[in-house]
Amino acid sequence: MSSTWIGRLGALQEIRCPAPVEAPVERPSTPRLNLAGMRSIQRAPRSARRWTLSLAWATPAEVAALVELESGSLANPSVPTYWYDPYAAATNMLRPSVAAPGLWGDEPYEAVGGGTLTYSVLGGALPLIDVPLGEAVAPVVPVLEGRTYTASTFASASSHVGLRWVDADGVTLSTTAGSTGTGRLSATGAAPAGAGGVRVVLDPDVAGNFNRVQLTETATVIDWLPGEGIPRVSVSGMQRTHQAVWDDGTVRSDYTAELLEVG
Repeated sequence: MSSTWIGRLGALQEIRCPAPVEAPVERPSTPRLNLAGMRSIQRAPRSARRWTLSLAWATPAEVAALVELESGSLANPSVPTYWYDPYAAATNMLRPSVAAPGLWGDEPYEAVGGGTLTYSVLGGALPLIDVPLGEAVAPVVPVLEGRTYTASTFASASSHVGLRWVDADGVTLSTTAGSTGTGRLSATGAAPAGAGGVRVVLDPDVAGNFNRVQLTETATVIDWLPGEGIPRVSVSGMQRTHQAVWDDGTVRSDYTAELLEVG
């Protein structure tokens, strides 16, 4: 029997269910044909994803937890709810703008210890994050306590990479140091007791740049993939379907829910 995990940072709830089914979402596009006969297509940004969750295996307590998340997410959207996507855990738990910094135009890393981070895309190459001094720290990603995670990146100058474990409030618990040098660097560690999330730390010895950043729930480095990241979701559309009703009033029913990507 498979499970998935949904919830707030530091409070992921295990839900026994088949893997959520992603609903196809059309990406709007507009074809164009100019006077010279050249055809082009203008595409809109990727639409938010949506998954259907079958709760046929879930216990009443697990269904109740999802009901609470549904009402809590709607009442307090400033506290994000995450779906711990097993595909993202096996490929890249960082969202694309963090895995390939600069490609999407935002600046997701936090500069710690001074200096200003610069993002650049150089002629067809993968984008870079330039770190003059101090650290570049990625946004927090939810983790499961006791599980093993590996972070990696490619560095142009002598650097360190690390895993900074934080609790549910984002307070640092400890840091796992990784390899030092140039080329592909990595850090591997198990989420300690009380860990709700982790932040990947890029720390150059001298000014340098980094690209192809990755975080996976693996014990070793794997081939880099941009991935989709661990999505923030809203739990909605809790529905009860009656499977059978007997004369004595006994009812057999299942629940389904929708997960809507919100960030």
